[in-house]
Amino acid sequence: MAKSVSDGDGRDRIWEQNSSVPQGVEGRMDVTISRVVAAQPDALAVCAWDGDLSYRGLDELASRLAVRLQSLGTGPGDIVPLCFEKSQWTVVAVVAVVKTGAAFLLLDPLLPTDRLRAIIQQCRSNLMLTSLSHGAMGEQLQLPVTVVTVGPSLRQESLPRPASSSPDGYPKPKPPTLLPESLLYVVFTSGSTGMPKGCMLSHGNLCSAMHYQNKSLGFRPASRVFDFASYSFDVAVHNLFATLTTGACLCIPSDADRKDNLEGSMARMGATLANLTPTVARLLDPDALPALETLLLLGEQVTDLETTLWCGKARVVNSYGPAECTPISTANCAASTVAGLRHSGRGIGSVAWIVDPADHDVLLPWGETGELLIEGPIVGQGYLHDPIKTADVFVRDPAWLVRGGPGVPGRTGRLYKTGDLAHYDADGNVVVTGRKDTQVKIRGNRIELGEVEHHVSACMPDVTRVVAEAILPAGAEAGHILVVFLQTDDDDQTDGIRLVDVEDEVASGLARHLPPYMIPTLFLAVPQIPLTLTGKTNRKLLREMGSSFSMDRDRIASHTRGPERARRAPRTETERTLQTLWARVLGIDGSSIGLDDNFFRLGADSITAMKLVAEARKVDVQISVADIFRHPVLSGLAVVTASAKPRNETDRNGVEHQHRPSTKGALDVVISPGELHHRGPLGPEDIMEILPLSDMQESLAVEGLSDGLQLVDYFYLDLPPSTDLAKLEHSCRHLLEAFPVLRAYLLPCAEKHWMVIPRAVDLIFRIIEAESDPDAALAEFCLDDIATFGRHQTIVGFFVLRTAESANRLVLRISHAQYDGISIRVLFNALILSYQGTPIAPEPTSFADYAAHVARTRDSAVTYWRGVLQGSSSTATTSPAGTSREKDGLRVRAGAPQGVGAQSFRVSREVATPKPLAGITPASHMSAAWAVFLSRLQGGDGEVVFGRLVSGRNAAMPGLEATVGCCVNVVPVRVDTGSASIREVASAVQEQFVSMGDADSLGFKEVADKGGGGGADFFSCTQHQNVEDEVSLTVEQGFTSTLRRFENPRRLPYFLYVISFPRGDKTGLQIFAHTGMLSVERAEELLAKFCVFVEGLS
Repeated sequence: MAKSVSDGDGRDRIWEQNSSVPQGVEGRMDVTISRVVAAQPDALAVCAWDGDLSYRGLDELASRLAVRLQSLGTGPGDIVPLCFEKSQWTVVAVVAVVKTGAAFLLLDPLLPTDRLRAIIQQCRSNLMLTSLSHGAMGEQLQLPVTVVTVGPSLRQESLPRPASSSPDGYPKPKPPTLLPESLLYVVFTSGSTGMPKGCMLSHGNLCSAMHYQNKSLGFRPASRVFDFASYSFDVAVHNLFATLTTGACLCIPSDADRKDNLEGSMARMGATLANLTPTVARLLDPDALPALETLLLLGEQVTDLETTLWCGKARVVNSYGPAECTPISTANCAASTVAGLRHSGRGIGSVAWIVDPADHDVLLPWGETGELLIEGPIVGQGYLHDPIKTADVFVRDPAWLVRGGPGVPGRTGRLYKTGDLAHYDADGNVVVTGRKDTQVKIRGNRIELGEVEHHVSACMPDVTRVVAEAILPAGAEAGHILVVFLQTDDDDQTDGIRLVDVEDEVASGLARHLPPYMIPTLFLAVPQIPLTLTGKTNRKLLREMGSSFSMDRDRIASHTRGPERARRAPRTETERTLQTLWARVLGIDGSSIGLDDNFFRLGADSITAMKLVAEARKVDVQISVADIFRHPVLSGLAVVTASAKPRNETDRNGVEHQHRPSTKGALDVVISPGELHHRGPLGPEDIMEILPLSDMQESLAVEGLSDGLQLVDYFYLDLPPSTDLAKLEHSCRHLLEAFPVLRAYLLPCAEKHWMVIPRAVDLIFRIIEAESDPDAALAEFCLDDIATFGRHQTIVGFFVLRTAESANRLVLRISHAQYDGISIRVLFNALILSYQGTPIAPEPTSFADYAAHVARTRDSAVTYWRGVLQGSSSTATTSPAGTSREKDGLRVRAGAPQGVGAQSFRVSREVATPKPLAGITPASHMSAAWAVFLSRLQGGDGEVVFGRLVSGRNAAMPGLEATVGCCVNVVPVRVDTGSASIREVASAVQEQFVSMGDADSLGFKEVADKGGGGGADFFSCTQHQNVEDEVSLTVEQGFTSTLRRFENPRRLPYFLYVISFPRGDKTGLQIFAHTGMLSVERAEELLAKFCVFVEGLS
């Protein structure tokens, strides 16, 4: 049994925070809206794609419709379903129903017919309202209901004699007899028994919510509220009434724009406030929405990814609320940092309590995790026609509430048991951590797993057992997915998980009963559903099994097609284009996608569909999310796509295309006349780009630039004796032309170094006759070149060393400011292809374009790292301060050595590869190992900060993986090892890596200066070398050569690098440092200890 609050500390704080419950507002929504109409009749109430309405205009149309509904017998006690697409007429219909005293139920017409029928039957409705386009809904549902269509004709309809008229002369309905507890609306959520359940909310509930919440959440008369939420969800109700009770304007996009051009429609409507799920918020570019002032995040747990994206761009409010209460129950209204937005705030119009999940009469101590209970006037009326279920979760007068607390008298009250697990943080904010039951949320959609299991069992009667779960499989970049585990009693399956392809009839059956977000992504067969010792389904073990399953969509693609159906390859240009686009958004090999493949059965969802629309728009392909849902098979979608017309550039991007500003105007600032003199006749017209060096470029290429000893690197490739050197020279010239960064000079100005890229440079291509063997000739040439290389020489050069044996060795001289490990492979592959006769394709994204993007995203990156590093301090590679080891020189400092004589060195060892952690990349695994080791080296299990080498290519730019330039970067890793397991530390490291997005490119010195924590000035850096350092290339048929690097002995690393190299069942570990940091002996001692630690992980 959990420890009661009476037995532990924190009760004073709990009762002080929850000493009083907000008083309910004795209001009615129809009266509240009427007051706003009277106060500002000419203000804009609705700005919709299909028309605008002032408050007076809305009131007139709603009143006319209400008169008609009352003539049909509609009034208090009725529930009126409303089935509309996004439209001004939805608002008219809602307000009209409220005026009659009846309750309304908003429905999304895209829900399966069987589900709509089941919901309406539960409401026992005899009348429903629809838009003109859904007027046939009653016939489709085959229910005895009267259907009233609502549209423009309402303005001219002759009406029964009204009870009264407004001062403006339009008819007014008879005022209903209502109480604050009268039903206002019903919203349906997933139900565990296979039937959706209806949550009932009253006038008093919503009037109380609006009273306590509107101002705090940012609703004001000048607000333009974007109506994004589907009508299936209560957020749509909140948006509508928060807008109308404030006197603001509700901006309603068309369904097409809502799905296909969300960002463009928000910008066009001038939205200042939006209520979105975090998943959707991540799809938007804050810079494209300058008018947006407030972003309410609701529906799923907020991550650093979206808060980093939006902090500093708009006011972000992290909110929480179950449908059984008004849409928002708690909100974090005051936080402005990434770290501060991780919790859901405090009750707003409510009080939040944490109780024992097994006994709501036991109040838990401060900080302990338990079930979250909501108390206050926003708690709903229960479940429609289900008193048993209502009594189970809507509880009255728990013992601790009646008893009261220190200095706080007891009280009676009605509370809702949310089923969510939560705790108070140090400041009293609610932190939601999970569920106590089988309800889950996936991308903001609430799903009762029991309902999914019910319908899968009905569609697959031959399956012995069915268990639905939300899992996070390896490779699932979009987060958790819905999976069904099937026990089939198949004698052929004795172990492991097997992917199951469901029959079309099963898929169709599920689609008839369940909305798309409740249809499982994968069906996995297991030999036996695991059980706990008490005989219950072991869901924890199933989640672990699911997490070990690789989300290999290539395998899924070949499997879901069925073994008996061969892949049909695309034939037309449109089919091939769609194949490429699918591959891009799904992260799948395009060659595995055939004409008969289904987009959603490859693991896609509605968010992926929105991404597909955005990617298609970039290549002039016009499709919509609706098209994708209606035609999910590639061949069918291709037919629809082929008939669509491409849009112009402005329409395609939603806003006018913004070109990157030219940097030539900075010429006079960057390059002095003296520098120009060394370049010959170089004028402004000769300059293509001027770019500042990043911190990483400076650390790799400019340290020691004054004597030229650290500026350049050398890569070499052996060529066959038959090499045509004239042809090779021609290919090298093409390489310079194709990749502008290869023409760059590095010049100092204003305490910085700049990369100046001319439009053209003379090619350096020299043939050097060598008398010694190739290795000796290479060392002699490189060392001589290093010693004589000057700042004013062209950097990139190609040299062919020819020995007496007719061996040819091609040497490339290049600055590390011009390349990284990814792009050096791109360069040599392009060179060989050019030599073989294949033209070099232009870069989709040049390094200058990349640098411009980094500059544009700088502010958001600073905001992100400030949130990550606030209050941190760096961790040195040393034993605790004051010990003899510190005196012995084990302390490590990053940066260039002070003084002269320092030399770089590497020490290496090999260990058994640690046992893989499901869902964790080897890079994150090794970084986590270093984090824990570093913490123990300091004598504790606390927080550590160090660096991690990353590719710097997270930006969503076309072809960035093929961009030639130095994108690589070192970013800080901050993690609290505490008493956490290596898996928990690795998960934290990986989550930080995933969440940083574009912030991976911010310079590490700027992170240290502006990141808000001293920890940014880190000393050690991990690097996981997951690609071969030496690459084999086929130069000519029958002649394969290995690309290698001659290491400049005077290049000194800026950090102490801890490098790991996967080698099958072995992992190579290496420390790369210089003697200005620590001695070789101390490095060997450090590495030996780390190896022992890593081997202990296996």
